[in-house]
Amino acid sequence: HPEGYIYCWVMNTDEYLNVILDVTPDNTMDGDKDYAAVYVNTKAGLKEFKVSVPETRWGKPAFTYTDKVDYQHKIYEFKIPIEEIGCESSESLQLAFSVYGTVGPGEYPMASFNPALAYNPDKYNYLLVYTNQKLYGPSSYKSEAAENPGGETSRTNDIGIVGQFISNTAEAQGSPFLISEELDENIYSRKADYPEVAYGDNIYLVVWLERVYNEVNNIMGIFLDGEGNLLTDVPFTIHGDAGGIYDENTLTVAYGEEGSFLVAWYSYSSSDPGDILGREVKFDSSDEDKCVVSNIISICAEESAQVSPSAAYSAEDHKFLVVWEDERDYTSDENCPFSNIYGAYLKRSGTGELAVDEEIPVYTGKYYQSEPSVAYNSNSD
Repeated sequence: HPEGYIYCWVMNTDEYLNVILDVTPDNTMDGDKDYAAVYVNTKAGLKEFKVSVPETRWGKPAFTYTDKVDYQHKIYEFKIPIEEIGCESSESLQLAFSVYGTVGPGEYPMASFNPALAYNPDKYNYLLVYTNQKLYGPSSYKSEAAENPGGETSRTNDIGIVGQFISNTAEAQGSPFLISEELDENIYSRKADYPEVAYGDNIYLVVWLERVYNEVNNIMGIFLDGEGNLLTDVPFTIHGDAGGIYDENTLTVAYGEEGSFLVAWYSYSSSDPGDILGREVKFDSSDEDKCVVSNIISICAEESAQVSPSAAYSAEDHKFLVVWEDERDYTSDENCPFSNIYGAYLKRSGTGELAVDEEIPVYTGKYYQSEPSVAYNSNSD
């Protein structure tokens, strides 16, 4: 079976939710063995809408040609009545998709998760980075570097960071490529996870959390050029022993100017519910390690928990803005919000170092404000 992608289109009318799944790796017609499903998270719970050769209530399968590849393959078309979902056509929906069939594994098979994107305005494309885990087979991406102690069919924890260029029309450009893998004498002890990426001046900085079992969690990074070539021979440590890992919203990175990136993260411990910290990371071709990492910047260290940072940069004002979820306003009052959104501007001090210039409440209100994300619009400042 060929390596390929599963393309998905979602659209709706006042009457129907329409979904198309173009399964390019499945080039065999296996009758009622294959199927696809759309899952909708409704107020009444999770609903499944399944399509196969014998199950055509919610759509129909086909074995045909499309413009994505030059061979026949499976495609599923769904037409789900809005009234079956139990919502209005103007409401936002939470959707998930699954496909069962016979497909090729691809160069980086099995579990892929925690994606992040950076746009390259010079090439009008994106770099997608994500975590990839090989669940079965050899225990390392470098398959001859270590043997799988559990056998060829056992689960492994071999996790690495993979990249893929995407065009501005959402087409894959080239093949996935390995950015970093974690391999140790005990291959079950190290994981690279939760990647983030930013771009500026023909440089990508990819950062991730290196999880060392029962020891520490490090923040790692590596520079790539606009073509995806590594500018540093090995990953470098941005911050060692970064504290506990919360989730995929722990880490953020944004590009500033002249090779300078801001990396910010949420760190907690048994004695501290959480602070927002950061470091400036600069690419320097004259430096032996090609990078210069600043001292720690304390972005917010309130007594309450601050989590889920997100960063952006204004080239007009020469400032970074970091926003986060903040529990400082929480009280026992039942009408009190559990968390609000706060932020801080960072700019260069008189000594040339990045420092907090001003902290601001971004949004304070009722209920639960969480997991903010920030971006800068250069067209309107």
